[in-house]
Formats: sequence, structure tokens, C-alpha cells
Amino acid sequence: MICSLWDISLADTIVFGNNYNDGVYYALLKTGFIMHFWRWHLLCIFGDGIDKTRIRGGKKMSLKSKFVEIRDNYVINQVKNLKLPEFKSDTIRRYEVIFSGRVQKVGFRLEVCELAKRLELTGFCKNLENGDVMAQLQGPDNKIKYLISFMESLKRIKIENKVMKELAVDDEMAEFVKR
Repeated sequence: MICSLWDISLADTIVFGNNYNDGVYYALLKTGFIMHFWRWHLLCIFGDGIDKTRIRGGKKMSLKSKFVEIRDNYVINQVKNLKLPEFKSDTIRRYEVIFSGRVQKVGFRLEVCELAKRLELTGFCKNLENGDVMAQLQGPDNKIKYLISFMESLKRIKIENKVMKELAVDDEMAEFVKR
């Protein structure tokens, strides 16, 4: 069964399959995520075609919000469980990097932010109006290059172009934030 969910920016198309033994429905999103749903999720989606929310902790949660929550948890766990290489001491640098491609609405900023924190980098990451993402990264040069190459290796993200510009080191940058 193929279903277009027009109100989900995370993916245009979801392909459902199910395992009748456990009542779990599986979904493969265009972004590469595999999700599973219990039967009642599908009833909310397909039941009367109107109710696209579910109750969670006393609050209604939209289907889009649920997808974003699942994606964010996936990203946080991926970065938390990532085995980082050992880095030698390197020169502290600061770069402004503009990433183009499929970099918005796929957890890109969250992944950059979480990985930058694990690498003890400082700076920020923000969406631009034209669909690009700008990151200012400050820290050891080898850690910055590792972060960029890691982001380029992700399948759900497609970086078509990146522009790096070196900036003067800012001693007042204390942490990494997602804007």
C-alpha cells in the first residue's frame, strides 16, 4: 500500500507493509528511515481521513510531530553511540560552512549540534531561507574536518555543495547551539 501524506515534510511517500503475527506495520520513508507503527496508528491515519493526531501524556500530538520526535531520537542515539576516533592535538580554527542540498527537515542541524558537542566544538548551526544550512564551527581543525566528512557520509542527507570560509577565532564562543 502506498500512501501520500501531504502534511508530512519529513517524507513525501511512505510504503507500508505489515507483519500479521505481531500487529506491527513497517514504513520505509524516502529519507531512508524505517519506522514501525502499531495498528492503532494506522487507524488514526486511515480511519476516517480526518484524525491525524494521537493522545500522548494528556496532549494531542500531530503525526508530523511524532515523526519529528522519532527522527530526533534516532539522530541523538546515532551520535551518542558513535565511536569517535582518537584526535591528536591540532590548531584551533573557526569556519563558516554553508551546506546545500537535502539539508533541511532531515535532522541535519540536530546531528551537527549533537556531534559538535561530543567533539567539544563551539559555534552554531542555522537554517537559511534559501534551503541551505549555515554552520560556524570552532575547535581543533581535525575535529571540524571529521564532523564535515561524517555529515557527508550520511545517506538521509544529501550535501550537493559546501562552501567553507575561514574566520578569525572567537574566544567568547562557549558552546554549540542550534538556532
